[in-house]
Amino acid sequence: MLTIQNGFPVVPSQNVTNTYAIDPNYRLAYAQTWNLAIQRSLPHSLVAEIEYIGTKGTDLGVVEQPNRAAPGSVLTAQQRLQIGNATGFSYQTWGANSSFQAGQLRLTRRMVRGASANLLYTFSKAIDNASSFNGTGGTVVQFIDNLHNERGLSSFDQRHRIQLGYVLSSPVGVRTKVR
Repeated sequence: MLTIQNGFPVVPSQNVTNTYAIDPNYRLAYAQTWNLAIQRSLPHSLVAEIEYIGTKGTDLGVVEQPNRAAPGSVLTAQQRLQIGNATGFSYQTWGANSSFQAGQLRLTRRMVRGASANLLYTFSKAIDNASSFNGTGGTVVQFIDNLHNERGLSSFDQRHRIQLGYVLSSPVGVRTKVR
């Protein structure tokens, strides 16, 4: 086990048992978001809205296991490790990307006689090669040398989504003027 006293041994005399490391040149991830909406008033206190939403995540964190044994050798798994005196460990680095595209249709009924409602339909698609913003989502990269091979539907992808909300107000407690 590495300690402060033996953190930099000249000749490692024991196996390294640390199980997690972070890239010393780790970059912070960032996201860009854009949207465009068109709204139209309709009869009977209704409002219709159509909207496009897009988000692009860049330099998302990923977790790799770089000390896996290379397949296809007659050597033992321990002999095939990239770093021979270390066990398998997780390594957090950056470089993944994500893309979210969505179209939304919203129909809203304004408050009339104590009631309002909102209906929202979303059609979307989320694609990435790291479904978490900081890389700790629990998924380990399988293709370390080519993150493009990791690209696929996000773990949070929902193609169709319908939401309905409403507000009802009670006339109890409302003061009315008596003439």
